[in-house]
Amino acid sequence: MEYQKVLDKILGQKTKVKILRYMISSHNEQSGRQIAQESGVNHEQCHRVLQELYREGLLNMHHAGNAYLFSLRKEHYIVNKAIIPLFQTELRLLQTLIEEIKHIKNAKISSLVLFGSIAKGKGRPHSDIDVLVVVRNKVNKEKISDEIHRKNDYFLSRYGNALSPYVVSEEEFIRRYKKGDKLIKEIVRCGKVVSGKTPGELITK
Repeated sequence: MEYQKVLDKILGQKTKVKILRYMISSHNEQSGRQIAQESGVNHEQCHRVLQELYREGLLNMHHAGNAYLFSLRKEHYIVNKAIIPLFQTELRLLQTLIEEIKHIKNAKISSLVLFGSIAKGKGRPHSDIDVLVVVRNKVNKEKISDEIHRKNDYFLSRYGNALSPYVVSEEEFIRRYKKGDKLIKEIVRCGKVVSGKTPGELITK
């Protein structure tokens, strides 16, 4: 094992990242062909990367019949202390964001729903964090919108994404849904409920 700039070699290629991400989620020995197929990497590239990871001491490898079987050496210090926690953090990233949004609390809020590109798993580095905020009545809209916008600096510094609240009253949400509003229909279909009522519960009120 090298002791200087170890992650340059381990995470320096997109194919390595894909293969390691898959192998962390897998608990069984697998052939190179299986790993290539499941991780979405070209078979030849996968074979080369697996050999590199084996030489770097991160994989177990043994011959079985006509194939070599590979598994992650989860007891290896770098695997255990750096690689596994890194991918576990990545896996929990969206749920962590949702838990942070849950901290937006106000008795006048009926529902918080994450929508848009981040909710669909298509977010870009600077995509907004689009959050539908349904309030009990329209007189609360402006005050609650101001309260949420004040939290924007926190989300921007922590995640690199601006918090973009879309505040509507329950009455407005229902009315626009019944009129076939495309955005509201999209939120009902694809939004991720953070807290409070689901969009379905709101429109059947």
